[in-house]
Amino acid sequence: MIREVSLEKAHRILALSPVTFVSSATEEDKNIMPAGWVGTVATDILSLVMDSGNYTRRIMEKSGYFILQIPRAAQADLIIELAKSRHIHEDKLEKLSFFDPSGQGYPLLEDCLAWLVCEIIPEVRNQTVYDLFLGRIVAAWADDSVFYDGRWHLDHVEPENRPVHYVSGGQFYQTGSGFQLADPFK
Repeated sequence: MIREVSLEKAHRILALSPVTFVSSATEEDKNIMPAGWVGTVATDILSLVMDSGNYTRRIMEKSGYFILQIPRAAQADLIIELAKSRHIHEDKLEKLSFFDPSGQGYPLLEDCLAWLVCEIIPEVRNQTVYDLFLGRIVAAWADDSVFYDGRWHLDHVEPENRPVHYVSGGQFYQTGSGFQLADPFK
């Protein structure tokens, strides 16, 4: 049976991309939060929707960059915890560990599966009207036990170490098993 989906919930049809953490920092401050409204625009350009009231957005606008991080399913509780507003929960970063393999001051959260540093491409109208940011990927790292040869390899990975997908109302899914067809481009 095919059933109509209300337009206010229709976006959830495509909500099976992995949850990401988005972080940014200036010399004075940093923050991290989960974000589900992330997409690929081109091979080197990503999109991120960030509400104007978010603490992280102010830092992004000052610093000129954002970092997307792919958490593992074992971090589902942390995803919920980091969704708390820094405006109210000023201490939410105290128990977190960050690292910076580049030495550029980027706050990369430890224990994620992958990290993408994006320089914001200024598009004032999109940012103001749609809360839409475009970012050019300027650096990337990944856990080589799950991402190598330019793609994800998850069949041999324990479920808690796979990307996690958030739908709504506390409902998560883990990336499942893959299957292989003959390479049509050979």
